[in-house]
Amino acid sequence: MNVQGKWGSKSGQIGGNRYVIAQSAPYSVLPVGAIISNPFNYGGVAFEGDVLEFDFSTKTAKLLKVFKVAKDVSAADTEIWVEATDFSHMLQAGINVMKVPSSLTGTGTAVAVGAVTKTTDATAGVVYKFAITANALGTLTKGELLVEAEAAGSGKKMYVQNPNVVLFTDVYFDESPATGDGDYSGFRYPVSIANEATIYGAKATPMPSIVKDNLRKGYSDIKVIQ
Repeated sequence: MNVQGKWGSKSGQIGGNRYVIAQSAPYSVLPVGAIISNPFNYGGVAFEGDVLEFDFSTKTAKLLKVFKVAKDVSAADTEIWVEATDFSHMLQAGINVMKVPSSLTGTGTAVAVGAVTKTTDATAGVVYKFAITANALGTLTKGELLVEAEAAGSGKKMYVQNPNVVLFTDVYFDESPATGDGDYSGFRYPVSIANEATIYGAKATPMPSIVKDNLRKGYSDIKVIQ
């Protein structure tokens, strides 16, 4: 775990540092912390400044997983490519993804991600790719964002409905996560979260505009600049 710096590298590797939370601006870290309810599989990374939906009653938080499309997808294509850089969220089999809806309460069509391959594409660079039924998500444009959905099918919402906190540190998922409350061998990921912070948008994980526009409400005061 890296405090106040986003690295994209682990022990034994040489990586780069980029700060996402502005050091010169005030921020407020919630003393209770949270357990991530939708952790990545082994090998994934969540980054400083990533957005979550924190539930005070359960002390759990849903991580907003975001994936940037790396190549245009036509209505006839049967594969989707998303970026797989050191600062990208890991795409993994078993989650559901959808286009960003028009609002936090909006709905759309989501698909379940099957087998994921990490590869180097001649035009898109290093990518995660997965198969879909042609036109399952409609056409996609390079740079467009996909987000985790609540389930597969039509009329589905984003998994994160109330973005209200951000990660204060990077989190490396170096152990197999627990599959549920009855799994006592899997690992649970407690994290430090902030409900007041100033985020450098250009350095953070890509953030859908509907999320960015709803971070300053209730007890949250999270500003995104640059």
